[in-house]
Amino acid sequence: MPLATNIYRMNKEQAVSTIKQLAQEVEWDNFLLLLLIRQWAEGHCKGRMKRKPSNMKLDDLLAAISELTPFYIGPENLDINKLFWWLVEKATFKISLDNLDDDEGGVMIECNSQILATHDQSVAGAMWECASDMPGFAYACAGDRPGLVEELENEGYIVNDDNYCPPDEPEKEVST
Repeated sequence: MPLATNIYRMNKEQAVSTIKQLAQEVEWDNFLLLLLIRQWAEGHCKGRMKRKPSNMKLDDLLAAISELTPFYIGPENLDINKLFWWLVEKATFKISLDNLDDDEGGVMIECNSQILATHDQSVAGAMWECASDMPGFAYACAGDRPGLVEELENEGYIVNDDNYCPPDEPEKEVST
């Protein structure tokens, strides 16, 4: 999946950039992102920062968090990467369903977050794909089936099914 960064092996600068990309993809404005990061910093960085997170602007706060852990400890232990994964868990994964006109029994599933799709890896039995010429967009082609919308909602997705027509329920044989 063509993300600019491997989200599983980020250095500090990549993590800061990817956090901002995630916020854009899931439609968080800078104020909401700042509130979320302050919330995380209050619980995870208490006493380790020179200034209180509640008094810092977004870029200053991200810079301060990225400097907390020396890189030689390993990228998975960087506070900025821990913040990134916390934000991924907070993000709402919105998807849209659309019937495939040329493939009966198929459904196109789309989302506006390559980051969430990369982390999610698959949806409804299909792998997420990300096109390099369409940043912030991912899609999967899955098999259609009765109850697909409910299945996806139960998995935690926010589903837009405005352009989707579910298949007819198969007729059940009635025993006499």
